[in-house]
Amino acid sequence: MRINSSLDKQSTNSVFAQVGYYLRQKLHYFNPHRYLCAQLGLTIAGMTLFLFTFTRLTISSILFAALVYLVSEQKRKKEVAKLSTSLNQLVSTLAQQEQAIQMTNQKLNQELWERQKTEQFLRKTQQQFRQIAENIEEIIWIASFEFNQLLYISPAYEKIFGRSCDLLYQDPTSWLELVHRRDRKSLKKALEIHKKQAQPISIKFRIVRPNGTVRWLWSQTFPVKNQQNKLYRSTGIVVDITQQKQAESEMRRSLEQEQELNELKSRFISIASHEFRTSLNKIMSSAEILQNADLNLMQQNKYKYVENIKSSTERMIQIIEEFLLIEK
Repeated sequence: MRINSSLDKQSTNSVFAQVGYYLRQKLHYFNPHRYLCAQLGLTIAGMTLFLFTFTRLTISSILFAALVYLVSEQKRKKEVAKLSTSLNQLVSTLAQQEQAIQMTNQKLNQELWERQKTEQFLRKTQQQFRQIAENIEEIIWIASFEFNQLLYISPAYEKIFGRSCDLLYQDPTSWLELVHRRDRKSLKKALEIHKKQAQPISIKFRIVRPNGTVRWLWSQTFPVKNQQNKLYRSTGIVVDITQQKQAESEMRRSLEQEQELNELKSRFISIASHEFRTSLNKIMSSAEILQNADLNLMQQNKYKYVENIKSSTERMIQIIEEFLLIEK
């Protein structure tokens, strides 16, 4: 029996085919009838050949079993090696995945820490913003860009407009009802420009509070963009400038009065200068007549010229007193 020894290069089916072919040949060669006698059963030669053939068959079976074991063991070793390789690859993959998971966890922990820090900063900033907004006299507001939703309004709105903030949250455009009828057109035009051109606006207008009092307001509105550079909010500040307007009105009246007084002074000075010159001329002429008069000048005429000098002097004194009175 000759079998190829390079078992690692032959498949199991090929080995089984070779062994099976050898056994079939031997069984075909062995014919018991050639060695049997009708009276004695087996002859010595037949028995000897039978035993020899049986022994060869037994050895062949053992060899076949050993061959099968070797083939199975070699196949098992290959499978074990393959499995070992797969396990090594799996361990390596798991190690890489574990490392990746650790890095991901570290990144997530860092992001979580940064997020908590950001949220803490935002809460602190929001608290500071509310402390400022709720304790100043100006109105601070935040709304959607289309003004159809009010996001925040400071408590100063109730003090300035005389209406509750809750009513404004329910109807964000209700404040327009309080705008003075003479200022509504210009205010609506400014708001339209803000919506169409997304430009900051600054406008002064009046409101009529529910109690009938009129207040002057100065409103500044600004567009707000998000991270995508898209407009999504509007914010602004409203200042009560009623006292400033009243001061301006009083100053205007003072300027007008001062202008009238200056005009009066100018007219007075013009008239006074004329009166002054007239009085001085009378004094000078009367004095010259008295100085150049003859000793025979009648007493009555002397008295007349002295009275002219006296009346002119009194008139000049009166003009000076009136001038000093105007200066006060």
